[in-house]
Amino acid sequence: MRSSMEANCLRFLQFVQKRYGVIESILYEPLGFTVGPQKIRYVPDFKITYEDGYSLFLEVKGFLDYSSIAKIQGFKKTTGLDLYYIGNQEYKRIERNYKYRLKNWE
Repeated sequence: MRSSMEANCLRFLQFVQKRYGVIESILYEPLGFTVGPQKIRYVPDFKITYEDGYSLFLEVKGFLDYSSIAKIQGFKKTTGLDLYYIGNQEYKRIERNYKYRLKNWE
């Protein structure tokens, strides 16, 4: 993992996977994409596949700079795949509700 935020989000996703059984797999940085008109290289943090076969990508980032915004927008336009973003606000909500329920929270 490149940050404690990513590591903690993985812990949360694994908790959901074990507890509710709806997630088939969680892959960290599984694929790279060339996105947007500038042909920027982008690797989403996670690919989550559900038991019904539906997959989505997840980006975990505390702060979005211009480059990050361009990559996320380019990914959505270029691939047509679903990408969700966990920023500070979403992360704080997860942390508040799960920090003491999950082992090794950083």
